[in-house]
Amino acid sequence: MATFLKSSLAFCLALLMSVWLAMATPAQSNNAQVWLQQATDRYANQQYSRAVSDWQQAIRLSHNPLMKAVGLGNLALTYHQLGQVTAADQALQSSLEYLQQAKNSTTYAHIKDIQAVIAFDRGQYQTALSHWSESSKIYAQNNSSRYRLTQLNQARAMQALGQLSNAEKILEQLSNRAIDQADPALLRQEQLSLAAVYVQRGAFNLAQQVLDEVDQSTIAPPQQATWQMEQANLQGLIAEHERGLEASRIYQASSSCPTFNRKGNAIINGQPNAYQQAQKAIESYRQIPLQQLSASDQLENQLNQLTLLRELSENRQATNLIPQITQQFSQQPLQRSRIFAQINLAQSLICLNARPNQIEQLLKQAIQDAQTIHDTRAESYVIGTLGHLYETLAAKNSAQNSTQWQSAQTFTEQALSLSKTGSFADINYKWEWQLGRILAKSQNNLDGAIVVYSDAVKTLKSVRNQLLGSNPNTQFSFRDQVEPVYRELIDLLLQHPATEQPTPARLNQAIQLIDNLQVAELENFVRCITGELVPVDEIIQNIDQSNQRTAIVYPIVLNDRLEIITKLPNQDQPVSHTVSVSQTTLEKHINKFLDVLRSQEATIDESTAIAKQFYDWIVGPISTELEANQIKTLVFLPDSSLQGIPMGALWDGQQYLIEKYALAITPSLELLGPKALKNLERKALLAGLTIDPLPPINLPDGQEKRLDPLQFVSQELDAIQALFPNSVTLRDTSFGTLNLRAQLARDRFPIVHLSTHGEFSSNAQRTYIATATGEPITVEGLRELLRLGKQGQEQALELLVFSACQTAKGDRRASLGLAGVAVRSGASSTLATLWSVDESSTTELMQNFYRNLNQGIDRNTTKAEALQQAQIALIQKGRQDPKSDYDQPFYWSPFVLLGNWL
Repeated sequence: MATFLKSSLAFCLALLMSVWLAMATPAQSNNAQVWLQQATDRYANQQYSRAVSDWQQAIRLSHNPLMKAVGLGNLALTYHQLGQVTAADQALQSSLEYLQQAKNSTTYAHIKDIQAVIAFDRGQYQTALSHWSESSKIYAQNNSSRYRLTQLNQARAMQALGQLSNAEKILEQLSNRAIDQADPALLRQEQLSLAAVYVQRGAFNLAQQVLDEVDQSTIAPPQQATWQMEQANLQGLIAEHERGLEASRIYQASSSCPTFNRKGNAIINGQPNAYQQAQKAIESYRQIPLQQLSASDQLENQLNQLTLLRELSENRQATNLIPQITQQFSQQPLQRSRIFAQINLAQSLICLNARPNQIEQLLKQAIQDAQTIHDTRAESYVIGTLGHLYETLAAKNSAQNSTQWQSAQTFTEQALSLSKTGSFADINYKWEWQLGRILAKSQNNLDGAIVVYSDAVKTLKSVRNQLLGSNPNTQFSFRDQVEPVYRELIDLLLQHPATEQPTPARLNQAIQLIDNLQVAELENFVRCITGELVPVDEIIQNIDQSNQRTAIVYPIVLNDRLEIITKLPNQDQPVSHTVSVSQTTLEKHINKFLDVLRSQEATIDESTAIAKQFYDWIVGPISTELEANQIKTLVFLPDSSLQGIPMGALWDGQQYLIEKYALAITPSLELLGPKALKNLERKALLAGLTIDPLPPINLPDGQEKRLDPLQFVSQELDAIQALFPNSVTLRDTSFGTLNLRAQLARDRFPIVHLSTHGEFSSNAQRTYIATATGEPITVEGLRELLRLGKQGQEQALELLVFSACQTAKGDRRASLGLAGVAVRSGASSTLATLWSVDESSTTELMQNFYRNLNQGIDRNTTKAEALQQAQIALIQKGRQDPKSDYDQPFYWSPFVLLGNWL
C-alpha cells in the first residue's frame, strides 16, 4: 500500500531542487547551467548515481558561494537517496561552511530544510523538527512563501514523534488561515496531512470531513484523478490502521502475507471494520479513470488494488489484475520507483502462490534494472526478495538441505552483503532476520541462527524509530516488523533437550530480550521514552543487595509453549521451566478467566477453578524454589496478553497468591525498576468526579461517550484527605486540566490520586482519563501535566493512583495502555484498576492502602506490601461476614501495582 503522505516531502524536495535554478543568472557559466539542469533532471528521474557526477561538475564550475552552498545541499540530498550517509553529511557540512555569514538568509533556511528531510528519513524526528523550526523562523522573518511548507513539515515530524495534539494544532491553524494560501496544491497537502493525523488517532469521520471540505473548484481537470487517488489512498490507510488495531486487540500471529479478518471487530458502533474499509478503498480505486492518471500513478493504482484484493483473500480477482500490471512496466521510465514496483508485484505473487519461474523472471529483470542505474539499495531489496521466494518455496516443500534452501541462503547473503556495503541499516536487519530463519529451518543450525538473529536485533534497535515513525500504521508495523524478530530469537534461545536446562548465558539473554521487547513496544505506544535505561543485570544486582527477598518472574508466551524464567535472590543462574500449552489455548483461557473475574455474579467456585489452572501454569512450576528461598515479594514481567491477568487472583487450591506474596507487575525493569522509598511526604493531590449526571466526554478519536455516575468517590476522597490532611482536593467542576496544571505548578505532590472514569487501551488514542470539563486527559496530556512541577521544574512523582478506571474489554493488550500511562507520567509507581468497581469496597480498600502506606513510611513497609495488606483485609472481611462478598476476586483483584514496588 502506498504511503498516504508521501507527496508532502516529495513536494518539498521538488521545491528545493528548483532553488538553484531560480538563483542562476545570465552571467553564470553556460557550462554550469547545463550541468545543474542535467543534475536536476536526473534527480527527478531517480537516476541518482549519474546526478551525483552532474552536481559535482556544476559546483566546480560555479563561482557564486550561495549557489555552491545550495548545490552542495542538493548533492547531499542525492547521496542520501543513494544511502551514502557519510558523503551526505560531509556535503551538508561543506554547504553550511559557505553560509557562516548568511545564517538569516533564505538560502541558509533551504539547507536547514535539506538537513531536516535527511534527518526525517533516518528516523531522527526530533532533529528534523528542530531544523524545520529554525528554517521556519527565517522564512517568517523574510516573509517567504515557504513558511507554510515548513509549518506543514513540522507537523509531519510531530506526527512521527506521536505528538498528535501538537501536529493537529499546527495543521488546524494552517487550515484556519487557508485564505492566506495562494498555492492550492500546498493547501491540499495541508488538508491531507490533517486528515492523516485524524486517521492516526482513530478519528476517521473527522478525516473524511476534512477531505469533504476541500475546494474542488481549485482542482484543475487534469488533477481530478490524482485527487481521487489521494482519497482512495486515505481509505486504504484507514483499513490498514484498523487492521493493526484489530490485530493488537485479539490474538493474531504475524505473517509475511497478512490478510484482513472478515469478522474483525467494528471500531465503534456503526463504523465499518478493517475488512469493510479495504473493500471501500478498492471501490474507490476502481472509480478513478486510469487514462487521466500519469503512467506511474496508473501502476500505483493497480498495485494497490492487487495488494488489497490479495489481503481480502479475493485471489481470483487479484490474479486477473496481474496481466494489466505487467503491461504497465513497459510504460515506466527506468528509475527506482519502477524497481520497487516490481518488488511489490513479486511479493504479491509469492503470496498468491504464482508460478515460481514467473516471479524469478520478474525479479531478475529488476536486478538488471537496478544494476543499470547503479542503485545498490534497490538491488539489495530485489536480491533479498528473491531469497525470500526460495525460502517460501523450500518451507512449503519441507525440503531439508535442498537446493531451494541453498538458493535462499545464497541470495539472502548477497542481499545482506550489498546492504552492508551501502550502510543501509534499515534493510540490514531484514536480511539478517531472513538468514536467521533460513539457518534455523534448513540446517537445524541453532547456534548459527542465534548469532544472526542477535545481529538482527542489534541492528533493529538502531533503526526501530525510523521504521515505525515513517509508517502511520505503527501498531501493524510493530507487530509484523519488530516483535517477531525478538520472539523468534527468544524461542531459539530457550530450545533445549527435555532432560536439560538452557545455559545460564542463554537464559540471561532471553531475559534481556523480553525486557528489550517490552521497552520497544512501549516506545512504539507512547512514541518517545526519555531517560537513560539501566541494564537488566545491573538492576537485578541492586534488587539482590536490597535484601527484600524478591523474585522476578518472566512468563514468556511462545507459539507452542509457555516458558517460565525466574530470577531468585543472589543466584547467578535463572531457573527455567517449560509448560506445554499452546498460545491459542492460553488465549482462550485468558479470555474465560477475565470474563469470570469481571463478573460480579460469578461465584467463588467458578473463579477459583480457572484460577487454579493459571496457578499451575505460572507459579506451580516454581513454588518449591520460592518456598526454599523464603520469597516475600513476586515481581512479574508478564508477556503478551498475560499482562491483563491480576496475578493476585491465582489460586493454589487453598489460598490466593496475594495471601502468600506481595505482588507487583512491571512492563520492564529497565523502565520501571525498583527505587527505595526514603521519606515520602504525606501530601497528595486528590481529584475526582462525584456529580450526577456526569458530563459526556469527547474522546480523542472524535467520538462522544456518556458516563455513569460514580457513587462512592466522595467517600473515598474524604477518607484519604483525613489520612493525609495536607492534601489538596479537586472535586467535580474544579477537576479540569487547567486546575490540575495550576496546582501542580504551585506545589509539589509526591502522590496524585484520580478517582474518575478512564480507559486503558492498546491504542494510545483511545486511552483517556475523564475530567469534569468533558475534555479527557490523553497519554500525552498526562505526561505534560505530571512531569511539570513547581516553578516549571520536573518533579519526582512517587505514586500515581487511578481508582475508577478500567482496561478496555475485549482488548487483549489493553494493559499496554496502562503501562504506557505509567511510563509517560514519569511516576515511580502506579496503582490502577483493571476494571472499575464502583462500590464501597473500593473506598475501604483505598483507605486501608493509604493507612498502611502512612504507617509503613516509618516501618519500611513497601508499597506492594501496603496493597497486599489492604487486599487481604477485604478477603478476610468477606470470609468472616456472611453479608459480605468482598472475598470474591471481582472486588479486590483488579487493583494492581505497576513499577517500583518498594
